[in-house]
Amino acid sequence: MTRRTALWMAVAVGGLLTVGGPAGAQGTTGPKIGKVDMERVWQGYTLYKKLSESYDKLRNDLEGQYAERRRRFPLLLADEWDRYLALRAKGEKINADERAEMGRLERLSNDRDAELGKLQNMADNAMTAEQRQRRQLLIRWQTEAQNAVAQLEKNLKVTLANKDSEMSALLKRNIETASADLAKEKDLLVIVNSEAVLFGGLDVTDDLVKKLNALPETPAVPTKPK
Repeated sequence: MTRRTALWMAVAVGGLLTVGGPAGAQGTTGPKIGKVDMERVWQGYTLYKKLSESYDKLRNDLEGQYAERRRRFPLLLADEWDRYLALRAKGEKINADERAEMGRLERLSNDRDAELGKLQNMADNAMTAEQRQRRQLLIRWQTEAQNAVAQLEKNLKVTLANKDSEMSALLKRNIETASADLAKEKDLLVIVNSEAVLFGGLDVTDDLVKKLNALPETPAVPTKPK
């Protein structure tokens, strides 16, 4: 079980899934406690699989983009990085001029890094006024680029946290709805996670999976990275 699966399980389920109907008050015979194996629920719940896949894709896209930005283009400014992504997104539709611009942007970060390193290795008294000004400009651009990379990492974490909360809320809502209906249908007082049951209880895992898969699918659409 992945860390995120464990988190979703805790958020969506906890110990008690639902309080059912008036079975206990009516004094009817038969099991009053239903139990479900949440590992089997996640394995059989179609929407959970789709949500998990969409989350993983979003995370991989964002983390891959961040890693590329930080390692390959550390001295590109924010607008230059956005332009580079826009050009790359054109794919086969990119024209010759745009391809040349994309190549220039790919080289720009390394060119600036090499130029800044050369200027920083020069003694101040050996530099012209223009070289000093250029060094200061490159240092300013370096700081701006580093801030942009840091902001990209922050945005990545916020986006993933928001998506995780959104998906957890959807799972929680669907499990509560399905388990409440199941409790009424089976005349159960409560339905609990089987991990909380030492002995007894009616296993309704398969029934819960069927009810969950019968609910309308309204999964969250992954946010596309910029």
